[in-house]
Amino acid sequence: MVDDRAHQNDAEGGDGGDDHGGGLSLRSIVFLVGALLVALAGGMVVWGASGDVAPTVADEASGCTVRALRFTVTDDPAEFARQQRFEVTTNTLPAPGFYDRELAADPTLHAASHSFVVVYARPDVGGDAIDGLKGLDAAARKTKAPVVISRRAQGPALVALSRGYQLSCRQGGAPQAAEVRRFAAQEYASVGDPDDRSTTPPAPTSPNDAPSPAEPTTPAG
Repeated sequence: MVDDRAHQNDAEGGDGGDDHGGGLSLRSIVFLVGALLVALAGGMVVWGASGDVAPTVADEASGCTVRALRFTVTDDPAEFARQQRFEVTTNTLPAPGFYDRELAADPTLHAASHSFVVVYARPDVGGDAIDGLKGLDAAARKTKAPVVISRRAQGPALVALSRGYQLSCRQGGAPQAAEVRRFAAQEYASVGDPDDRSTTPPAPTSPNDAPSPAEPTTPAG
């Protein structure tokens, strides 16, 4: 009789206590909600931490600053969403080089998330600044480093993007162009100016400039 009542009780769902029954218990629901909140908090840290980093001065005399971007190429969630859509639809990149005109916005900005150094010059910037950017372009072409330089309507005179960081220079002159080149050399050391005698600490060697493994040699004879 005991076994029969137990089987009947099981078939009817029992007493529906906290740890029994066919559905999720209250304890399980509370645990899942807590885990979800922890995961969301972790996501906010991952996506938002870089955006909270205070700008650092690249060179006090040049008036340029460097800061981390929240979403690799932007701080704007709407722009980030556009970039995500672009990634899964068009996903084309501009050819490296110097363009004395404005390029299509989406592919140019997107290039910065694909190991490009992207440099923007305001339309009114000219003279020594453009000469300096052309020098960067020449070095990039020589070493096949993916650097794209174009015009863009913007507040700062010069802006450069690389590795989730943005360099912004309020003015556009030779010192600012030199800062852009130093910034690019942090990603591709080969584009650095060999005549640069700046006291700026040397940038860490980029993995993109690591020497290629030596090819095996065939013994003579």
